[in-house]
Amino acid sequence: DLHMPLCDGFQCVEMIREWEEKHNSTPLKICAVTADADKDTEEKCLSEGFDEFLPKPLRKNALRDMIVKICGEDRLCPEKPKKPLESIVFKTPTTGDALAPAGASHVLVVDDAPTMRLLLRTFLVGMGCIVSEASSGESAVELVRKSFADKGNSERIEMVLCDMRMPPGINGIETARLIKQISGASELPIIGMTADDVEGAALEEAKGAGMVSLVSKPLGRAALARFLADHTGTVGPTLKEKDEDQTLLDQSLLGRQKWSGKKDQISNRNASMNFCQEGSRRDYEVP
Repeated sequence: DLHMPLCDGFQCVEMIREWEEKHNSTPLKICAVTADADKDTEEKCLSEGFDEFLPKPLRKNALRDMIVKICGEDRLCPEKPKKPLESIVFKTPTTGDALAPAGASHVLVVDDAPTMRLLLRTFLVGMGCIVSEASSGESAVELVRKSFADKGNSERIEMVLCDMRMPPGINGIETARLIKQISGASELPIIGMTADDVEGAALEEAKGAGMVSLVSKPLGRAALARFLADHTGTVGPTLKEKDEDQTLLDQSLLGRQKWSGKKDQISNRNASMNFCQEGSRRDYEVP
C-alpha cells in the first residue's frame, strides 16, 4: 500500500531495493496498491522501484492477471468452483436476526473495499450490533436519510464508520457533511477511517465536517468496543488482553523490529532490512 503510517510505500520499496543491492539479492517483485489510481501516480511508482501497479479496491481478475504475468499461470492453484454471490450495495438487518437482539445498536459501515466491510461487520455482529453497509458515500447518505425519515424507527442508525477515500465518488469528508445536513442526523456520531495521517490538519478537517474522531485502519475489536460504549452505550464482550490491539499481522515479528515512537519516522532503518531477511524464511497465515 502506498499510504501507511510511519513508513509509506515509497520509503518501504526504497529500503528493500537498497538491501537487495547491498546483499546482491534477486529483486523481489513489488506491486503498488493505492486508491490514487491516476496516470501520474502509476508512472511515479514504476519509476521509483515498483514493478506493477494496481488500483484499490483490488479486483480478483486484475490481481490474478498480475500474478500470472509475474509468476506464470503454472504457479497458480486450480480454481475452486464458483458459488453464486448475492450482489448488494447495503443490507439492513432486522431484530428478527438471531445475531441482532432487540434493542441492539445499529452501525453503518461505509467503505469501498468489500474485505474491510466484511472485517468490521464480523466484529460488530459478534458484539451484538445490527450492521448496515454502503460501498460509497452516496449510498451511505441515502441510507441515513431513509433511516431518519421514519421518526418511529426503532432501528435508526446510531453510529457511522466511514472510510475517507472512496473513489470515484464523494470522499469521507463530503459524506459526513451531507449526513449532518439530514434532518435529525446532526448529532449522529461519524468516525473516519484512513490509512493516512490521523492527527493535525487531517483531524481538524474531519472534525470540521462533523466527525467525532479519525482513526487508523484497520480497526481492531477493542477500538470498536470503545467507540460503541462511548457513542451508543453498547458494551461489547470482554476482550482478552491479547486481543487489545489485534491485527492481521505477525506481531512477534513486528515486535522485533524496534520501531520508534516518533511520529511518521522510523528510528531504525534496518527494520525493513531485518524484515526482508526474516520474512523470506517465514510462512504467514491470515485468519
